[in-house]
Amino acid sequence: MRYVTTVRQAELEGVYIGEPSAPATADEVRAGHAAPQAVASGGRVESLARDRVESLDALRGLMALAVVIYHLGAWTRVFGGALRDAVIVLGVYSVEGFFVISGFCFFHLYAGASLGGAELPRFYVKRFFRIAPLYYLALALSLALEPVYRAVFSWGRLLENLTLSFGFFHPNHSFVVGGWSIGLELVFYAALPALLWIGRRRWALYVLGAALIAWSLPFAFGKVEAAEELRRFHVYVLLPNHAFAFVLGAIVADLRRRTALRLPWPALFAAVAVLGWLALSHQPTVVDHFEVMVGWPRLRYVALCCAVVLLFAFARWPRGRLAQPLTLLGERSYALYLMHPIAWLLIRDSLPATLAPSEQAALGLLAAFLLAELAHRTLERPALRFGQRLASARMPEPDSEPRLSASRSAGR
Repeated sequence: MRYVTTVRQAELEGVYIGEPSAPATADEVRAGHAAPQAVASGGRVESLARDRVESLDALRGLMALAVVIYHLGAWTRVFGGALRDAVIVLGVYSVEGFFVISGFCFFHLYAGASLGGAELPRFYVKRFFRIAPLYYLALALSLALEPVYRAVFSWGRLLENLTLSFGFFHPNHSFVVGGWSIGLELVFYAALPALLWIGRRRWALYVLGAALIAWSLPFAFGKVEAAEELRRFHVYVLLPNHAFAFVLGAIVADLRRRTALRLPWPALFAAVAVLGWLALSHQPTVVDHFEVMVGWPRLRYVALCCAVVLLFAFARWPRGRLAQPLTLLGERSYALYLMHPIAWLLIRDSLPATLAPSEQAALGLLAAFLLAELAHRTLERPALRFGQRLASARMPEPDSEPRLSASRSAGR
């Protein structure tokens, strides 16, 4: 087993996959984004409860951890054999899971709502303070610590990063490790009002999902592989290759809203174990990471990834101490994702050459958790609260939020 190249921090962005999609937080849900429990539609009862789906908090945390382990594996070469192959697949496809979860969360909260008037700027103020403070911290530290970013620095790209608009130009213009996915998230946020309008007609949402899948196929079967080796990742991160995931999350939210079926958590973990076996049991040895990022393997792993999100969305999550560690991990997933490359940069050059790869990886993981916890407590959580206060103070909430359209069920 070997790596094709020695992958250096931030070089080519080729192994930096994903960012927890920063879906709506529990505070945002509690801050008034609650709707009536159900409405009748043609004799059917559609569940519209905007409850917090704690199982997806846990899944988001697990996916963030998978990305961290994937990166540490690339940086330290600690894994080998089938374990290395599994870590690559889980790390790569956690990003699609983030996008699917993000689409689920926003349609779970806002489906049927009129996201206009005062509500639209309130939404964007909250999202800005959810995303921007930690991103700016990671941006400053990345430019200070990583020579590769300084080598490709330009004032234009810096402006794109400061305005968080790089996703509209090229996602890989980010100066933050893995920032490309944040850029795509912000494109999704900009499109959300239009997507909610389309989603008022169920058939239109499903047609849009099919169209976006078709839009992505040329990337899975040609465009990425046809690019020059050093530019493949730049092609891989483009919006058409990932937009479908957001809408698939919306479709999962629609399915969940229409049924009271919920899986007991032992059944959830049994089903996920079966999917994991299906995903990894027939995976050939991975020589180049792109082998699992294109072609039929990509379709297979995207489908399995969406199935995992669907299972977690339909799960009846356990309460109490059993679930608390995963809930806490989910709450820190965004900080963990952004801070773990910074933590590695801070300790990388000071690690003794005599340390085994497993020891290097363990120290990197410990440093990542410590820095993420510090960032979460001192920056992320205070910024979230400030954003919520600012949105409420400057743009008072309407009497009923979100506003449910009288024609919510039209066309369904």
